[in-house]
Amino acid sequence: MGGADPLSRQDPTPAARESRAPALPPADDDAARTPFERAPVGSLTLDLAGRLLGLDPAAERMLGATVQAGGAVGLPFIELVAPAERPRVAALLARAAAGEAAAFEVTIASGSEGETRRLAGCFIPQRDAAGAVDRLLGMTQDVSERRQVEAFRARQNDILELIAVGAPLPATLDRLARIIESQVAGMLCSVLLLDDDGVHVRHGAAPSLPEAYTRAINGLAIGPCAGSCGTAMFRKTPVTVADLQQDPLWADYRAVAGAFGLRACWSTPILSHQGKVLGSFAMYYREPRSPGPAETRLAEIATHLAGIAIERTQDEEEIRRLNVELEARVQARTRELEAANAELEAFTRTVSHDLRAPLHSIIGYAELLLTDSASRLDEEARSGLRRMSEASRRLQDLIGHLLELSRVSRTDLRRVDTDLSALVLELAADLREAGRDRVVELRVEPGVRAQVDPVLARAALANLLANAWKYTCKKERAEIAFGRTVKDGEPTCFVADNGAGFDVAKATRLFTPFQRFHSDAEFEGSGVGLSTVQRIVERHGGRIWVESAVGSGATFFFTLPDA
Repeated sequence: MGGADPLSRQDPTPAARESRAPALPPADDDAARTPFERAPVGSLTLDLAGRLLGLDPAAERMLGATVQAGGAVGLPFIELVAPAERPRVAALLARAAAGEAAAFEVTIASGSEGETRRLAGCFIPQRDAAGAVDRLLGMTQDVSERRQVEAFRARQNDILELIAVGAPLPATLDRLARIIESQVAGMLCSVLLLDDDGVHVRHGAAPSLPEAYTRAINGLAIGPCAGSCGTAMFRKTPVTVADLQQDPLWADYRAVAGAFGLRACWSTPILSHQGKVLGSFAMYYREPRSPGPAETRLAEIATHLAGIAIERTQDEEEIRRLNVELEARVQARTRELEAANAELEAFTRTVSHDLRAPLHSIIGYAELLLTDSASRLDEEARSGLRRMSEASRRLQDLIGHLLELSRVSRTDLRRVDTDLSALVLELAADLREAGRDRVVELRVEPGVRAQVDPVLARAALANLLANAWKYTCKKERAEIAFGRTVKDGEPTCFVADNGAGFDVAKATRLFTPFQRFHSDAEFEGSGVGLSTVQRIVERHGGRIWVESAVGSGATFFFTLPDA
């Protein structure tokens, strides 16, 4: 492929194409050619057997040294074609000889050193005065550079695909080096990576360099006079050394490179998108040489692709490191939570037994005194005993609510399809039994179901219904409703009442334990029920909120999975 630039983004101009053709005459002779002679499209004439009868200068240059030596006339065209393609070309020639134009694209040998070109064109049948096909006109164009560009771009895509699928970095860099080497004869490519210490280099890829040489430079330090690669990484700019046996940058490494026949080395630093040095991409030659535009462009492409691959690998390594660190933190946190839960379990047992037992005794002795010794006590003493008994019962109830709140946070969820409407009806029946003297209109939407833990769902609904029952006790005709609606596009359950209500603007801590908006004289309560409901709803992945106004009741909305 020589020095032709395969990276041009458009087909070269005729003048540019001619300037790169391998067999052009000197520039002063070319200037004397006619425009037709310099045309990028060549023409040739063949007999019906496919032998050359004649060709113009453009076709002569395309076909190369074989026909330029004066042996064009009578030469079978098919002998110029690559052996693997000859059967197909023979069929195309036969079709043209039969009177049908035939398009072709072929590889031909155009030089004595194995150089090839890719030609595209068409065989057009030519007819005599009687209308019979007597010869073939071949119109052809050199598409070698175009095909090289297409192939090179496809190979670039190969590299991007390797990066995208997470191929190992050494394999990706090796493939990249081989692709770049294939573009220029005699080029030997190398990728060095800058170590995490930011000082030493390590081997990345060098498919064509001697292995002993890559071992010799592995681990060397970068610096202001550290060969082409070490200096390029140190300076963060490309370093071109046309003859390393003469350049002072190679003073300390000249003998090592010379032992392997290396004479030129151009190195470009590989930078991250943030400008951090990741490594270097080097091009070596075994003869003194300076880069041309094509090699410079190749270096830009190579460092860009290598930077993407290296950064992707580093990002993946960082993600793996963070995952390991996160897993260790999770395990440590899990152990802490398990220890805390064990302590909470112990505390719960203590509360359940050590606090409830004395309270039970206090209540029992107070009631015993009120029953058996009431006649010997004055009214003040009897009133004190009653207050002591009631306070002990409230404390006992509060402990029970706290234990329930604790269990909600520790209980394992067992999600099953649950009929929430049926649960509400069961709970309402219990409330009616306890308050037979009350007139309460209960409306329950049938068929409200959700994937929930039935025990925890019962506890949440029990608290919400108990609240509604309690805060409607001063209404002559209480109304309580349960059902399902849609809020912000999300299925939502609700429990509504027409009770006392409250000012929502002041309810910033409504679901915080022990926060109440009414005194015990108005409505008794522990201040724990709504906290329990919130924890149950959130454990199911839902949320709860309230709409209310003083004297207009309250509606508690909550979301549950698949409700």
